[in-house]
Amino acid sequence: RPPDERDFRGCCKEFFWCLCDAEKGIARDELPFAMTTYNTLARPMLEQMLCWYIGVKTDFSLSCGKHNKYFKRLLPQEDYRAYVRTYTDGDYARFRQAIDAARALFRQTACQVGAALGLPYPREDEEGCARYLDWIRNTRVPKG
Repeated sequence: RPPDERDFRGCCKEFFWCLCDAEKGIARDELPFAMTTYNTLARPMLEQMLCWYIGVKTDFSLSCGKHNKYFKRLLPQEDYRAYVRTYTDGDYARFRQAIDAARALFRQTACQVGAALGLPYPREDEEGCARYLDWIRNTRVPKG
């Protein structure tokens, strides 16, 4: 089902706040915290937005499947490749690359979902997240 404005805005806010928390965990060399925050809080918001993106493209007539198992089939190939880049391992540099990939994919799909449904995209939340990530990356370098 399509999101209403409250659901859409909440998904965006949760995604950006959780990315900031994951980045804070990287900066503090707290890998378990960073990975758990990213994988259990931020990624589900990205996946929710991707489901809405698919819904907008299909008039909300298809299911993404349990645990989004149909993403490869339902997303355009380029978007699916971008989604795969959001996975990471324990290397902090690659983790940050995954965060950046997630941000880019989220922005792209959320802007399209918002435009299609007449919902305002919270650019100020994204910009605040970007400023925080830049600040923490430039002032705190993880040891690991």
